[in-house]
Amino acid sequence: MYKLIIVEDEDKIRKGIVNSITWKEYGFEIIAEAINGVDALEKMKIEKPDVVVTDVRMPVMDGLELASKINDLYENVKIIILSGYSDFDFVRSALKFQVYDYLLKPTDIDVFIDTFKTLKLSLDEEQKKRLNMQRQQKLLQQNFTIMRREFILNMVTAKPELISTIQDRLDFFEINLSGDNYLAVVIRIEGNTAGDINNDGNEGDHTISDYSKIIEGALNDNDCAVFAVKDIQEIIIVFHFYHDDFNMQYILNIIKSILLKLTEVYGCTVSAGVGLNYPFIYQINRSYIQANKAIEKKFFHKERDIFIYEESEDSYINNEKQWIINYPYEINTIISETLSTNTEKVNSLLDMMFDQCIKKEIDSKFIKDYCYVMLFLLAQNLSDIQEVLTTKILLTDIKNGINNKYSIDSLKDYVKNYLINVCMQIKAYKESKNGYNNKIIESIKKHLHDNFHKEISLEELSKLFHFSAPYISFLFKSTTGENYMDFLRRIRMEKAKEYLEKGELKIYEIANNIGYSDYKYFTLQFKKLYGMSPSEYRENRLVHLKP
Repeated sequence: MYKLIIVEDEDKIRKGIVNSITWKEYGFEIIAEAINGVDALEKMKIEKPDVVVTDVRMPVMDGLELASKINDLYENVKIIILSGYSDFDFVRSALKFQVYDYLLKPTDIDVFIDTFKTLKLSLDEEQKKRLNMQRQQKLLQQNFTIMRREFILNMVTAKPELISTIQDRLDFFEINLSGDNYLAVVIRIEGNTAGDINNDGNEGDHTISDYSKIIEGALNDNDCAVFAVKDIQEIIIVFHFYHDDFNMQYILNIIKSILLKLTEVYGCTVSAGVGLNYPFIYQINRSYIQANKAIEKKFFHKERDIFIYEESEDSYINNEKQWIINYPYEINTIISETLSTNTEKVNSLLDMMFDQCIKKEIDSKFIKDYCYVMLFLLAQNLSDIQEVLTTKILLTDIKNGINNKYSIDSLKDYVKNYLINVCMQIKAYKESKNGYNNKIIESIKKHLHDNFHKEISLEELSKLFHFSAPYISFLFKSTTGENYMDFLRRIRMEKAKEYLEKGELKIYEIANNIGYSDYKYFTLQFKKLYGMSPSEYRENRLVHLKP
């Protein structure tokens, strides 16, 4: 609906225009009336019309002066002039004010309506073009922003070959990196994964946009840095400055404000690594690598949030090389003790291994890879009983379980718990082969008897009895001759028969009482076991009970 203002000093004519046409039928609504040009301009400040219909001859400010003012102040407002025959030559001068049309008074109502029908089509077309233009401009801006971000990421993460190429692109993307010293900072947001913020689709894009606003707010228009959000878990900032202006404390204050805001907004662990400064922009990749190495110290120091790289830290490579030489013996020993179910020895060996990691501050990625290799090799040694152990953990979940640990303590706990659990499973497997598992199975049976009315899964039994789900399934079937679901179903159906014989509850109430939320599924299972539906069973029992 387009907005319309009628400007006419004669009350009778103005009201006639307002009331003689059903304006909404033609796509217009009258939002205001005015008695002269000054009155009209005041109301236009508030109402923002799309069309103004104005008489020519009016007191205070006539129609032509009003058209001139509108032309200067409101680019897209359409003007229709009303005039008498005597004003015809006078009105012709209004053409220079981009007047859409002029109508002679008195105006035939059909001519008036036809004029507004044509105007409606013209306004629709202009609106369509305007929206298309806005969409194109938005798309161009988005593409430019994406290209700018990708350039910064490529510049920082991969060493460019020619400084001249960088400078040309800096100019194109309007990036100011003036100075003779450059330093990279990596900000890492831990725990921002699928459970918190999605990394794909619109949600991930929205998060990246929110990150950008936080960084821009912290920099506060200070032209000392550029940044790029790599993904929802990493932000890269490049600080640039002249040597005499270098102030590390100033940089650290900016970083602290960013970390504080990110923590406040997202409620997750945020840390930063700071690389060394270099005299040329094409060396920024070195600083970026160093910033990443520095931030790895978070793995050993949970209480800190900012880590500054020092050149002496390169010595960790020698520690890793030495460990690689020794690891076959260490890993083989741990695996051997695990297979022997010597939990005390396994605990002792793992304590020694992780103590060395902490003492030498071995790179966290290397430690994680080391643990993964150890658990993978253990899985290979367990291939003969693979089906009765936790197959998912031994395959895909190992990698995820290790990679999702953000401190040395949490990784140590994960590996320890995993190996001790395997020890227990191996021990149970060996006992099951000798027929010694009746006690465990009797405990599981009792749990099923006591909780038949609840939702019971293998995963729940696994947590409760400290064995893997596949192993419990294997153990139950091998000991009782039926799987746990058949056993549970039999308990439930026997209880259902008791309820049916009492005759106090409706069928759907019985289903709910014995652990079936789906009444139809309960009926199907009952008929499958007893050859008749619950209602048929109840009727038969009632017949037998009659004297």
